[in-house]
Amino acid sequence: MLSALTPKLGSILVILFGASIITFLFMFMIPGDPAWTIARGRYGESTITPEMLAEVRAETGLDQPLPIQYARWLANVVTGDLGISFLTKEPVGPYLGKAFLVTLQLTVISLVLSLILALPLGLIAALKPLSWIDTASTTISQFGISVPEYWLGPVLVLIFSVHFGVLPSAEWGDWKHMVLPAVVLGFRPLSYFTRMIRVGLVDVLRENYIRTAHAKGLAQSRVIGYHALRNALIPLITVVGLQFAGLLGGSVIVEVIFAVPGVGRLLYQSVMGRDLPVIQAGVLLVVGAMGVANVLADCVCLIADPTLRCAED
Repeated sequence: MLSALTPKLGSILVILFGASIITFLFMFMIPGDPAWTIARGRYGESTITPEMLAEVRAETGLDQPLPIQYARWLANVVTGDLGISFLTKEPVGPYLGKAFLVTLQLTVISLVLSLILALPLGLIAALKPLSWIDTASTTISQFGISVPEYWLGPVLVLIFSVHFGVLPSAEWGDWKHMVLPAVVLGFRPLSYFTRMIRVGLVDVLRENYIRTAHAKGLAQSRVIGYHALRNALIPLITVVGLQFAGLLGGSVIVEVIFAVPGVGRLLYQSVMGRDLPVIQAGVLLVVGAMGVANVLADCVCLIADPTLRCAED
């Protein structure tokens, strides 16, 4: 199994290296001067002079050629130094780590909630195809895939926060603050999981070994739970890993709508303020976490399905 995962681990390093170069260069292509942003936060916009800008550039290394700036930044990252925020003057690592834990918590809650709801919906729809339950499940899945988070979020806020007043609309604290962001972020994965479980079970239930299990007199619950569902869920593992990685990197809209202090909202604020160290470190963190999530999903697939291990060997 380790030999099968070695190329994937190497690909993560290549992707991180490429992401670091693209992020570093792209931020310098955006109109504006990072030195002016730093000077504005330090001296105030009305008092900035060319001498102040030159001092800021020399202090932060922005007066050096881009290759030298990149090489110095990359060397610091490898040693664990993510730099100092241009805006807050604090080390990037600690508060980026806190933001990542919030995003990770939101992602895990959304994913678990999606799986808990998708399993019975997909199972019932597969066992009763073309019934009203199957039709309702398909309709909900199609709606969840089509509706964007930036529409669903405000609608749920209007209903549950403004109209009924039962759930808070912003911030991050107890479980009540987690409900709306988790529902909005997890609605699309719920739709994918439900559809995939239904399709997988319908295909598995047509296999000869399922007919053999019924012919042996095994109980319906055992045939479905042990034989059919077990094999139908193996492809779902990969999709869960991809969705987990996607939620980690795609939670910006949800975190901004509900003022969740996660990585997505932090990156949004940093882009608005041209805080380059935070942007660069945040992108690398998200890309690395997405790569690790995909590798872990592959590990679970290799453990769950012996035929994959045989194929790799």
